[in-house]
Amino acid sequence: MILYKNLSMKKLSIKLCTFCTLVLLVACSKNEKISYDCSLYYIGPPSLKFNIVNQSNGADLFFSENPLYQATDLKVFFKKAPDQLDSVVPRVLTRVDGKKYFSFNTPRKESDTCMIKIKNLQTDVLVYTIAYSEDPPCPLPYINSVKINNDKAVSIPSVNEIIIIEK
Repeated sequence: MILYKNLSMKKLSIKLCTFCTLVLLVACSKNEKISYDCSLYYIGPPSLKFNIVNQSNGADLFFSENPLYQATDLKVFFKKAPDQLDSVVPRVLTRVDGKKYFSFNTPRKESDTCMIKIKNLQTDVLVYTIAYSEDPPCPLPYINSVKINNDKAVSIPSVNEIIIIEK
C-alpha cells in the first residue's frame, strides 16, 4: 500500500515538473513587444517656449535685473479668420536654474503662424512646425522648427528647448 502511494506521488511530481517546464519554455519563447495604449494618457498640446533679448547686448527685455518691459506688455495672437485675431496670454515659467521664460500652448496643427507684439515695438511673425518625439511609450508633440519674420528657420532639437527672439 505504501508503495502505491509513493508511485502515485512520483507520477504526480513528474507531471507537475513537466507542466511547469512546458509553461516556462512557452512563456520565454514568446518575444513580443509590449504595446501601450496611449489613449489612456493625456498628451497636451505642444508649447512654444521663448525669451526675448536685446540683439545688441543680449540682455533679456523682460526678466533681466532692470527689464525694459513687463510681462503684461507682451501679446500673442493667432489669426483665426482674415479679420479676426485670437489672443493667447503667455505664462511666465521658471527653469530649474532660476531663469524665467515665456510659454504658451499652441494649436495641434502641423504648422501654424502666430504674431508676438511688445508694447510699441514692431510685431514679430513666428511660423512654427510640430514634430513628435521618439520617446516610448507615447510620443509627445513638440515645436521642432521656428521661422521668425521670414528669416532662416531655426531647428529645435528637443521638447524643452527655449527659443531666443532678438529685438
